[in-house]
Amino acid sequence: MKFKRHTIIFKKRHFLFSKGNVFFIHGFDSNWTVHKNLLMDLYHEGYNIYTVDLPNHGLNIDFDRQFLFLDYIRFCKGYVNLKNKKKVILIGHSMGGGIVSAISHQIKNLKAVVLLDPLQKGAKAHKAKRLLASIFNKELHEKVKNWLAPKAANKNFDGKKLLSDLTSEASDKIINYGLSRIDVPLLVVFGENDYIIPPEPSVEHIKENAKKSPLIKVVLIKKAEHSPGVENEKETLKEITSFLLNI
Repeated sequence: MKFKRHTIIFKKRHFLFSKGNVFFIHGFDSNWTVHKNLLMDLYHEGYNIYTVDLPNHGLNIDFDRQFLFLDYIRFCKGYVNLKNKKKVILIGHSMGGGIVSAISHQIKNLKAVVLLDPLQKGAKAHKAKRLLASIFNKELHEKVKNWLAPKAANKNFDGKKLLSDLTSEASDKIINYGLSRIDVPLLVVFGENDYIIPPEPSVEHIKENAKKSPLIKVVLIKKAEHSPGVENEKETLKEITSFLLNI
């Protein structure tokens, strides 16, 4: 796997002065820079930050094949464990949240998990509502269209194929199994107006599956949709830092 060339590691502190090592996994058809401000803020709060553009995303497009959910799971598990840090905190957004859910129980020295609007079974709820929203909301319609459109510079990214795999029953089972094995504190953050992965019933689904976690905190971020860490960065940062300081 190719890690080094496309890995971003914010300047590391001595372990005695670091609050923890955050590994951030971005979402579908995205890249780590979308959440750059949030990650920089977490760095300034005292956390080391590790992140990477997933294969066939961002600048990491030097691959000769399509990646599907299991491929991303293997890639991210290898990436996090390769660094072999103490006090590991996994943060995943959307598809990245699904990946984090799936790999958490296989990560060494895990301290906490933070899921931002994570992919899971609840993502398929409220289809009619989201369909109507995409029809009558031009901005949302354009977002979806751009997600699924072929990428001229990246012929190995097939949005429709990847999205179909992400929402398959097989992927659901992998994510649910991962959620059921999380045994560290878990923070679940949703934008209250998320039409892509609706908070309800997603939150209940996650809580029902993540019963081994000693602490599950759920937060709905106001004035935010599918990317609360971008759309309401201040409140999202506040919730994440407060959660991490109290575990």
